[in-house]
Amino acid sequence: MAAIAVILTFQPWITFNSYLTSLVNGVGGVAKALGSSTSYAIQPTYSPWTFFQLCSTPGFESDGAALLLVITAAVVIACILIVAGAISTISGKKKTARLLSIGLIVLAITAALFAIIYLTESDGTVLVGGPTFPLLCALSSLIGAIVGFMAKKAQ
Repeated sequence: MAAIAVILTFQPWITFNSYLTSLVNGVGGVAKALGSSTSYAIQPTYSPWTFFQLCSTPGFESDGAALLLVITAAVVIACILIVAGAISTISGKKKTARLLSIGLIVLAITAALFAIIYLTESDGTVLVGGPTFPLLCALSSLIGAIVGFMAKKAQ
């Protein structure tokens, strides 16, 4: 479950409307042709690992950029804890094996909060597709954490 949760962090958590993507990229192309050195390209989808590319887009809302950077930091911290916990679990160190469950809980909370923000902020014209991958990430993380804590109790 931990592996599935981490894999889901590489899937698109933000999907933009194709019309908006084409429009921004078209404007960016015109600006570059007129001599602008600034890039205005927007990709159609972003995962937590590529949020920083979206944050660096000129004109991107600063509050939104800060939130995406916080989410990215939380995902990175969670994944570090998950990997460290998985390594310690495999090596049989009981005291550090709970890192895996803590990392999964951090990832579950981050993904669930992102999904809630996505659902409440999207008007349907800019963000499309729904928060499927963050919700699946939150669910698999939560199941993994529960299994980890139950396995700990069983020992």
